[in-house]
Amino acid sequence: RDIRIAVSGEASGKDAPHRDPHRKLVDTCQLALGQQHDEFRAASGRTVFETAARIGAIGESDAARLASNYELQTVARNRLQLIRGQAVQAAESASELAAQALICGYTDPDLFATVLKGAEAEAQQHWINIIEPSKHAGFDVLGGTAGEDTDPVKARDEGKLEEIGFSDGRDVATIVDNWLKGKYANSADEAQQRLSQLAPGLLTEIGATQHPDRAVQLFDRLLNQLDENVKPFERLREDKVLADLVVDALGNTESVSEIFANTPDLVDAAFSGSSEAIETGAAWLKAFPIPRRHGEPEQMFDALNAWIWENRARLCVTWMQGLVSLEFSGQIFAALADAVVTEVYEILAERAEDKEAGGGLALMAMGRYGGGWLAADEPLEIVYVYDPKTKDKPSPEAVRKYTDLAAQVTEELTRPRALGTIGEVPLFDVELQRRPGGLSGEVASSVGVYLNYFVSQADARDSLGLMRARPICGPARLVQRIEDGISDVVTRPRQANQVIRDIDRARTQELRSDGATSIWQIERLRGGLADLDLIVQCLQLKHGPEHPYVFTSDPARAIASLSRAGCLDAEVADELEDSLNYWQRLRAIQGFTGVIDPQAGRPKKRLAKLLARAAGVIYFSSSEPLIRGHAERTQAHYNRLILGQSQDAPQAKAG
Repeated sequence: RDIRIAVSGEASGKDAPHRDPHRKLVDTCQLALGQQHDEFRAASGRTVFETAARIGAIGESDAARLASNYELQTVARNRLQLIRGQAVQAAESASELAAQALICGYTDPDLFATVLKGAEAEAQQHWINIIEPSKHAGFDVLGGTAGEDTDPVKARDEGKLEEIGFSDGRDVATIVDNWLKGKYANSADEAQQRLSQLAPGLLTEIGATQHPDRAVQLFDRLLNQLDENVKPFERLREDKVLADLVVDALGNTESVSEIFANTPDLVDAAFSGSSEAIETGAAWLKAFPIPRRHGEPEQMFDALNAWIWENRARLCVTWMQGLVSLEFSGQIFAALADAVVTEVYEILAERAEDKEAGGGLALMAMGRYGGGWLAADEPLEIVYVYDPKTKDKPSPEAVRKYTDLAAQVTEELTRPRALGTIGEVPLFDVELQRRPGGLSGEVASSVGVYLNYFVSQADARDSLGLMRARPICGPARLVQRIEDGISDVVTRPRQANQVIRDIDRARTQELRSDGATSIWQIERLRGGLADLDLIVQCLQLKHGPEHPYVFTSDPARAIASLSRAGCLDAEVADELEDSLNYWQRLRAIQGFTGVIDPQAGRPKKRLAKLLARAAGVIYFSSSEPLIRGHAERTQAHYNRLILGQSQDAPQAKAG
């Protein structure tokens, strides 16, 4: 509309065949949009088309063709002038055309002439489409003209929608039509208002997400959550940060988009900008406390399910607002998981309370969850340990009771529950393979069996896993006994070098059988997240007997403790911490977007931009070299610190 107004009355331009169609189109864009976008005024033709596409004035594919055609025509004209030695626009003879074609890389003059004519015709038609007055009373959802439900116009609108990335143009056009015929029709002076006036580029940006059709449907739901005084299209037009947040949250986040669109508090916080920076789990729980107990256990479990999923979405949205770092999001989410697991355990334990039977059941977090960090899509690695003894002797009743309680906790954590329009989802997935005996072992182990397993039966990998064992909840006396027992096991004199060799051998076999096939599979990548944590665990095992304070389940704190103890060079510690934060950021964005391997299907523009932001680079193309750099540096530290290789020894490349 801005372009059409600026050149209204210029119909005579259609009768001026001597004007270059591409130059005319570039001039029109500069004239119409230069007042609002300074970059248009002195930009090259290619930049004009690319910028027009970015703000939604021209489709991306159209802009790419126009830019390419513009450069071809410019080159052809310049080389013709070089041949003639004077300013000319077109070849005047067959021999001159043949020479011009040849110098432009075409051996067939007729083909060259056809290509030039096609390029000129496309530019001319785009210019006509822009300045031609509307012949219909309606609107075109993408900025052209539209009729009153006439089939040709609808087909064109739907075609444009599909051209910019939507799968079902008809469905999307209907949704948008309802926006502008509904309560947003009068958001400006005239009811028949084009969407490009309300929110320029909105559909273009949604079309550049991974799930554009679903994003439009979710945006339709989001509009219903807003206060009637909010003018969403005006807000999105004026606030690019908000627009980016809404588009990415709805179109690029597999696990949280539905929650965001259907939760009034989240939508209100996004549009009002009322959220605050929070970087600790304790602060988060204070700001968004766990639901109070009420009603029957099932009601409480349903409330917990809604709360934890809402906070998954809230964490993602808060990061997009720049109020929390991605690596801190994992720490916060682990704290939320602790709160939920503890609440489920306590509700069920109260129902099964029998003080005469045993000394209680404790829940231990293991793996990355034990380390106090959890991505939004990760399972909880849990081990159940109980004390079967009464005052006199072990009680068979206690064994049965705590085994049943452990099974009930697992069942309630993993049971799918209805959650709005999402369907049925569990609180968490749970993995129990860290228990003694692995998946073939008992669901819950007595404290004696648990500790003896690590003394006499556990392999090197299981022993190393104790570095990430962390009590979540349980009777204080039992928790203390478990912690003391673990401390005794890990500080016992042992052949640390032999254990480390066994661990390296197991890791090598894992990589051979199930190594990374993509550089984005950072947990299986040589030098990736798993290898970095392996370095830290091995150093804890090696130096812990002399420096017990390095035994902490948090890998970041462990790195700092090892450095403070003189077991790690300060520069190496900084590099390990830097890479740990980097891997955690990538793992967090994978959890929010649901895209583990972008190489499996190249990400669209908006997702690529989101992944680049998480990786700390401007362009997505720069992400993979940076991943490779972190992996190779971590692998070098692994070779030197764990395998004892010199710094100059040949290294295996990442992946």
